[in-house]
Amino acid sequence: MLRVLVVTPSVRVEFSIFFTFATRLSVRPVEFTVTAILSRLCFSLQPAPLYKVYVSVRAQLTNNKNMIFNFAFVLCFATTLCWAQHEGHGDSGTGMHMNHEKHWVNVSVYYESLCPDSRKFFTQQLYPSLQGNLSNYVNLTLVPFGKATAEFTTAEYKFTCHHGPAECEGNKIQACALKLVDNGKNSEGAGFNRNTAGFINCLMDKTVRNGDNATFPIETCASINKVINMEGIKNCTTNASGSNYLAELGQITKEMFDPIKSVPTIVFNGKFKMEDNNLAQTNFVKALCQYIQGDKPSECKNGANNLQISVVFLLMVSLITKFIN
Repeated sequence: MLRVLVVTPSVRVEFSIFFTFATRLSVRPVEFTVTAILSRLCFSLQPAPLYKVYVSVRAQLTNNKNMIFNFAFVLCFATTLCWAQHEGHGDSGTGMHMNHEKHWVNVSVYYESLCPDSRKFFTQQLYPSLQGNLSNYVNLTLVPFGKATAEFTTAEYKFTCHHGPAECEGNKIQACALKLVDNGKNSEGAGFNRNTAGFINCLMDKTVRNGDNATFPIETCASINKVINMEGIKNCTTNASGSNYLAELGQITKEMFDPIKSVPTIVFNGKFKMEDNNLAQTNFVKALCQYIQGDKPSECKNGANNLQISVVFLLMVSLITKFIN
């Protein structure tokens, strides 16, 4: 059985990942072999999301040196993965998803940097949905302008924003990021730039408002999301380039909505539908999946699957801990 496990390159990768887990957990070879076989029988291993779950949970268990607990943890991990693979199986039965440019859905989000509803949508609906296979089906356009107005004076544009001057600054920061991070290019195989999306999500999540003022954690968010031209973004925000970039977003907004009535507004494939907009703000995955043609990703078939995986996995770990203690 072990010879079969290490024949193909993809399986070798999976086996090596499990070996890394086992080594860190001080699991004996025979125990490692059992869990590796169990995982392999569950079709395919998804290294990136699996490793993220492993790290987040295992970080809470670093002080536990109990050998039985360590083995139970890995076995629990493999068992939960097995259940997840059967529950969320999709995309040609492989469990792995390739890029689907021909099936991209055009998604445009018109929003404001300090709007509470915009921040909620971005951090709780849009960005989380872009962390899995569903991201391969999204051609994303972000338009941080909203209900602002722009007026060109003798030297540059002046803006009036829905939530005050601080929001104009926040909108401008994001406009600069959209232009400057990786020169505005999409990530390979994606319909948006993943670093930019992460940077903006961080800003939407961590920006602190204090009355009419706001503190934008540019440095922190740039570091977290590997944005290397942070200084360029900061300089852009304070000069005419940033104003010009934001004015462009204002024109895009005006061409779609004149005026825009609510923020955020989500548009699929260039046509605004109120029912889609309302649905997207509470269940973006469901709204998006309506537009995906052909074979749909597993998230469309079982949108709550990832949450179920996390809940079940954490429950199993807690039960094991209680049993051992």
